[in-house]
Amino acid sequence: MIKIIDGKKYDTKKAEELHSWSNIGSVNSISDFGYYEETLHMTKNGAFFLSGVGGASSPYSEPVSGGRGAGEDIRPITEAEAMTWLERHDGEEILLSRFADHIKEA
Repeated sequence: MIKIIDGKKYDTKKAEELHSWSNIGSVNSISDFGYYEETLHMTKNGAFFLSGVGGASSPYSEPVSGGRGAGEDIRPITEAEAMTWLERHDGEEILLSRFADHIKEA
């Protein structure tokens, strides 16, 4: 998937995939309206973005005639947002390998 946002091209095929997550455990199946999955990417220039796909009740739903349907999108995020996303979605390995200089012992 490719999307141009504010004059910058985000390409899921060219960016590095850092971590993926889905809510499959909290819904019945991939065909559930609330299902969605996200992947955190980093471009060669160090920009972070999420690519996602989901059902009609997901954050990735799109307008269709008379309501909402499944959809997909790319959303640029900051480095801080990427770290928060990883903390919330079991991304400890990536946090420790990519963001070690931002992590302190408790």
